[in-house]
Amino acid sequence: MIKNAFRRFIELFPLPYAVYILTPLISTALVAALLHAGAFTVMSQNLYDLLLPLRQPVEQRSEIVFVDIDDQSLERLGEWPWKRTEMARYLLELNSFSSAAVIVDINFDLPSNRGVADFIRRGLTEQGVEVENVLNQDEDPLFGNMLNNMENTVVASLVLETGIRGPHPGINFSRGATGFSNIIRDSDGKIRRFRPFEDEEPALAVAGFTMGSTDTQISRSPRSLKIVNRNGGSQPPATIPVEEDGSILIDWSDKNYEESFLHVGFDIFPTLIRLREDLWYNIQLFQDYELLSQEGIGRQALSLHGSSRNKLLESALVFDPDILRDHYRFQEAARELLDSFLTPGNLSRMISSLPENPYHNQGLLPEEDLRFLYNQSRELLDRIIDIRQELESLLQDAYVIVAYSATGTTDIGSQPFHSSYVNAGVHGTILNMLLKAQSGYDGFIRTQEPWINILLAGFLSLLISLLIRRRQASLGLGLLAANTILAGLIIVIGFSAADMYFNPVLLIIPQLISGIILFSLQFIGTEGEKRWLYRAFGHYISKEFIDILVEQPEKLKLGGEEREMTLMFTDIKDFSGLAQLLSPTDLVALLNLYFTRMSDIVLNNHGTIDKYEGDAIVAFFGAPLDDPDHRINAVKAAVEIQKETPRLKAEIMERFNISRGIDTRVGVNSGKVLVGNLGTERRMDYTAMGLDVNLASRLEGANKHVGTSILISDSTYQGLDQRFFSRTVGEIKVAGIDHPVSCYNIRGYRSEQSTISIEAGEYLNEAISAIIRGDMDAAEKSIQAAKIREPDDSFIRYIEGKIHLLENGRIESIFPLDLSVK
Repeated sequence: MIKNAFRRFIELFPLPYAVYILTPLISTALVAALLHAGAFTVMSQNLYDLLLPLRQPVEQRSEIVFVDIDDQSLERLGEWPWKRTEMARYLLELNSFSSAAVIVDINFDLPSNRGVADFIRRGLTEQGVEVENVLNQDEDPLFGNMLNNMENTVVASLVLETGIRGPHPGINFSRGATGFSNIIRDSDGKIRRFRPFEDEEPALAVAGFTMGSTDTQISRSPRSLKIVNRNGGSQPPATIPVEEDGSILIDWSDKNYEESFLHVGFDIFPTLIRLREDLWYNIQLFQDYELLSQEGIGRQALSLHGSSRNKLLESALVFDPDILRDHYRFQEAARELLDSFLTPGNLSRMISSLPENPYHNQGLLPEEDLRFLYNQSRELLDRIIDIRQELESLLQDAYVIVAYSATGTTDIGSQPFHSSYVNAGVHGTILNMLLKAQSGYDGFIRTQEPWINILLAGFLSLLISLLIRRRQASLGLGLLAANTILAGLIIVIGFSAADMYFNPVLLIIPQLISGIILFSLQFIGTEGEKRWLYRAFGHYISKEFIDILVEQPEKLKLGGEEREMTLMFTDIKDFSGLAQLLSPTDLVALLNLYFTRMSDIVLNNHGTIDKYEGDAIVAFFGAPLDDPDHRINAVKAAVEIQKETPRLKAEIMERFNISRGIDTRVGVNSGKVLVGNLGTERRMDYTAMGLDVNLASRLEGANKHVGTSILISDSTYQGLDQRFFSRTVGEIKVAGIDHPVSCYNIRGYRSEQSTISIEAGEYLNEAISAIIRGDMDAAEKSIQAAKIREPDDSFIRYIEGKIHLLENGRIESIFPLDLSVK
């Protein structure tokens, strides 16, 4: 009952403008509130991911290098975790390449239980120190000293509910260069953003950037992160936009972890250490065989190497960065001297001195062994130099990220482009953003302020609401689709070309909700209009036309109006004779069958049934709605009626058990007539009146005289195209019309005619043209040519008969054909 009352209210009172204004505004406010409450979070995240590939490829800076603790590293160095002091020795080797910053994405927050590295034990033992007493199996203080001495190294910390947790206190990492390695995951588990700071603790990548970019500082504000040059300069500070919650959208590349940036296996640094140890072992053999001159460069190199080893050991015992610098300096000097020592000239000198240098009374060092020792040493040194040169080209002044990426790592996440991604790559991507900003890049994604999204969403929803008001349903849907596409273009172009992110949910969902609500209300409101129109017009115009009238009622002008349209009359040939073969009941059934089939053809071609008169159908085209193709549609209906007639004829003969069926004649004329709801208030018909209506009726009757099935006037013929095959009939005189009328016989669609039929029609047209110009010889030849091709054609025989009557003097002229019969 409530539903029907509401429906009746809508029918009586059309939707006011207020509904078209309030609906989109309320829809926008509702979606914004739900979005803020998290209702559309997953949808928003997925749509954001779909937009990311539209951006320009992300430039990846060459100064970012990953040093991967990968499967190969574990295979060569043993299971993870390694002894921390051993790990520190490898990091010291890495540190020797003068990188801008070494970022260690490993948490040392728990105490070590692996014991002290062998190189420390050996070094202390050589110095006569009781190792067990001095170290007490605790390597963390030594590890801390080594970390503290590496001034360009940043170590990972963790942000916990209880606060920041850095390296274990036993490590005593007093220099404190740490950055938190926590990763932000959205509700769907994907990584899309990061926090640059938690209180005063920087993110790991931010700490590494600050470490390596000493001439740059980061200026923080609630909605931006500015990269400022400490030395001033003309370049304005670059800005990285910060979200409302303090996070920053990550500028992701579509590459996976392995393809992103440069990668070096961590095992290359233990390899360098091993090669150097093998090399100096050989050099010590030269010394042991007394092949090094007392003041020679070989002995100097060996002495510098010893100093370097002592400094390495001392760096684990004392927090003093100068010790580590001395270690690197001694190591480099020893290598340079060794390069000068291992020359063919020195080899020759040592070979020449062999006979005079017995070794501990054990005899001479064979020349062959000396050459082998020399060549091996030279090869080791050359390999060390080659590896270091290659690493220097990659690591010098670079931002190096040490990360555990072996197969067994659990530090795996998901990002918009890849469902499985090593989380260390997040730090590299963040660092990449900071370095790009440092160089002036400003193309980072900027999420638009909520009020901007809401205003734009409200405008788009209001726009579609006003556009679909009182529009045809199909047009309204088209406008809704167009407006949705407009919103999509704003989102896509803003994102890909201007780095602006408008929330797709907020821009699209409200207008869809508004459209659905308003279409529903309009549907309810138009149901009453449809029922009235179906009652008023349902018997004589098509359902499609009624639907158009419902959507565009302004096109229907009740009362009478004059308009250009096409009229059609149909009639059953010899209906009186047919009626004598049937009972009244069967006759009514036959007519109902005939009217149904033929009326459907008229309605399907946008015609309107005016009335049924006996066995005749009166119809018109071009009303009540404008139809620019009313001539074509009327002739199409006439042709399809003729095509349906043989099928209907056979059905009637079988159904009613009679020996003959039906044939239909059609007359068509176009012109200006009066059309509308005519009559009285108690009895009203939608009909057409005028002289051109009468002419259509007369053309239908004229078919009987000339032997045709479809006759159309010249006014109809002039609006046709080439799809129809027509024959000239010439001028005729009919009752009630005071002037001759040019008309044509329509035979059907040209594409369905045989070549013989077309040729016959062309000869017939030539014959009529010849008659009109008075060339009867040509007319006789042409009509005979037409008759040869279609000997049974009634109209050809009719014209042939007229020619004979003229030749015999029984008529004075053929045209206009006098068909003045009622």
